Amino acid sequence: MTVERLHKKYFQKSRIFLYPMLDIRKGSKILPEQTYIAWEGFIKPEDRKLICLYELEDNKDFKSFEKAKLFGNKKFDNVMLTNDNKGLYIFTFDDIRSDYNLFLNGKYSYTSKEFKDKLESYYGKNSTSYEFVMSYLYPEDYYDVYAKLLNVDVKLLKEVGELCAPFDLDKETLKLTEENLKIPDLII
Repeated sequence: MTVERLHKKYFQKSRIFLYPMLDIRKGSKILPEQTYIAWEGFIKPEDRKLICLYELEDNKDFKSFEKAKLFGNKKFDNVMLTNDNKGLYIFTFDDIRSDYNLFLNGKYSYTSKEFKDKLESYYGKNSTSYEFVMSYLYPEDYYDVYAKLLNVDVKLLKEVGELCAPFDLDKETLKLTEENLKIPDLII
């Protein structure tokens, strides 16, 4: 299998590169609606956080997943609830600071072997995303393929180096105001 087409629309880089670092099995039926690396007015990209927006479900499957995979996650930092029954689960990536910083700089192919191995394992060879992700992590193996798809000289791609565009801060920023958060009543 090889890359036969290019992504035409923006895809959430935090979901492709960072979400797999949470050790949540691919194929889980409980998925975040969206992921972000910033929250306007609260969290900046350099804070090395991942915000996962989940629809809160009142059932055994979600409660079990939440306890084990979200609250029980070694990267778990905090949770905020919204007025429209959603949960913002916030994770800290200080343990992979270097790889996170490379992600911020769009240098996916420079990430550590451990980071790359985890992504490769997460996506698996039978996944539709596998070849795309591998082309972002190991661009030297795909320059010829992309040059043909883009109808450009392979030298140009080698000069650029990366085959995946850096994240779009606007699209990777949660825009939710404090008024939209559910603040628990204080007991005095």
